[in-house]
Amino acid sequence: MRGDVAAGLLRRARSLATSKVSAEAMLSWLAAAATLRDEHGAARPELEELLAASRKVFDGKLGPRAARLFFDLAAVSGAALKGGPRMPMRRVPYWQKEAHPLAASSPRRLCRAGPTSSSSGPG
Repeated sequence: MRGDVAAGLLRRARSLATSKVSAEAMLSWLAAAATLRDEHGAARPELEELLAASRKVFDGKLGPRAARLFFDLAAVSGAALKGGPRMPMRRVPYWQKEAHPLAASSPRRLCRAGPTSSSSGPG
């Protein structure tokens, strides 16, 4: 089933690449490609293969925004894709999508202990 989705997306990439690919067209393509991620948002092998093949198809055909969107999917899903921009649009990888409950807390709020003594006994 997923192989059929990937094959269809590769055919769609070839048809899009007949001219310069806009960001709007890339968003539509990426929404479908994102269905090839697992329940945690990580790239399945089918997505990695699709991105590698599509990158060759899209070579020189992506507008600047479309290129950033394309590489963003690879970056946030953890897909192995050589080259590309140094920093994805979203700087949070898939395994850090959920905010940690203590991330917004200040150290003072976390440490409410009173003064402590450094002595180890009566003295």
